[in-house]
Amino acid sequence: MELCFKMCAHAHVCFFSFLARNYSRLLFFEVVCIV
Repeated sequence: MELCFKMCAHAHVCFFSFLARNYSRLLFFEVVCIV
């Protein structure tokens, strides 16, 4: 979770790329980033 948070804070592109690559984890990643 920490890594995800740091990645999102570091670059929003990472989040977009991640969700685009893993649609299944899109929900998890999106929630973590938003929260």
